[in-house]
Amino acid sequence: MQQDSLIAGDALDWLTSTPDFSPADGWVLTYRFISRATAPATKYTATCTTAPDGLQHRLIVASTTTALWTPGSYDWAASVALAGTEHTVDSGTLVIRPNPRTATAMDNRTHARRTLEAIEAQLEGRATSGVSSYQINGRELKYIPLLELVKLQQLYSSMVRQEVAAARVAAGATDPRRVYVRF
Repeated sequence: MQQDSLIAGDALDWLTSTPDFSPADGWVLTYRFISRATAPATKYTATCTTAPDGLQHRLIVASTTTALWTPGSYDWAASVALAGTEHTVDSGTLVIRPNPRTATAMDNRTHARRTLEAIEAQLEGRATSGVSSYQINGRELKYIPLLELVKLQQLYSSMVRQEVAAARVAAGATDPRRVYVRF
């Protein structure tokens, strides 16, 4: 089964079932991972072929290989081939996260958490500075109006609360958004 994310340096092990394209019949399943990075220097493509595992296909990518993968989002596609015939059977996205064992700097905050913290820093800065715009040498800079910042703070606070609740539920704890009532 495919996973959504992987830490660089951890082994990748996916077991895939393709009933119409069984390895017992000779079908070979290949995965291709393509980095979404826009800079050519960080662009990475990997092609990995699975091995038969009974009636399923097993993809194993060694830790030494994934350690070389640049953290970021990768689109992947799985295709089967037999005697010159090919079919795409699945596709998705895999996020490669930095390896905490080797990283020199990491930021595990989600987009919502990072944005909320930036909005709150702006709000705190505004509390001491009443300036909403300024001009230097004919160039003008305007800040986001305070009411819009407050609305954005409420929106991102809600998103962060949802992420926290989902993480708690995934860890087996109760959903903090659920209210229990006893009669």
